[in-house]
Amino acid sequence: MSKAFCQEHPGHMWYLAYGSNMNSNTFKVRRKIKPFEFHPCTVAGYTLNFQMVGYPYMEPSFASVHKITEQEKDTAVELHGVVYRITTEDYIRIRKTEGGGGNDNAGYDDIDVLVKTYDGKNIWARTLIGHQDWVSNNNALPSLRYLELLRQGAKEHGISEQYQKYLLSLEHYDFRSIRQKIGRIIFLAIFLPIFMPLLLTLFYTTKLNKILEL
Repeated sequence: MSKAFCQEHPGHMWYLAYGSNMNSNTFKVRRKIKPFEFHPCTVAGYTLNFQMVGYPYMEPSFASVHKITEQEKDTAVELHGVVYRITTEDYIRIRKTEGGGGNDNAGYDDIDVLVKTYDGKNIWARTLIGHQDWVSNNNALPSLRYLELLRQGAKEHGISEQYQKYLLSLEHYDFRSIRQKIGRIIFLAIFLPIFMPLLLTLFYTTKLNKILEL
């Protein structure tokens, strides 16, 4: 049983966001999650990475986290994020809208981490970490669009200025060379017709499920 379930609020749990879900537009508007409370926090022993495999030439990589290794302990930046209190149903929705669609062994795995809020409270929270088959060490950079979601989310939730400066210092993917521009055109020409039917199916399935839930 997850340590993230709230004893004082049955049916609720704590969820740690460190990536785009720190951004209210992503979390509350696009995912339609309404947290009951939230706090900026730190996670000792963990650091942010962008090793989650994305889409070439568009969104090359997404955020994940990993434990700070012995080799990294002097240079790694400790993870900051936002811990939300949400319903267990909302967490299931989050899992379904993240990479892998909530399926085991695809996209992200669930882990419990001990977070410390800025006002000193220790809370066990559930978060997502890239599944071993979906992470890569090829140093792919995230898109500027994706990085801006993290930066805006950190700012609106009062994440420390030092961590915000760290997020601002991160490089983003920029297809400037002719080879990259040609590669992007070829990728879109080949894969967009393949993925579009899948995206439309997912869209209409989600709409149908909402109608059936009424």
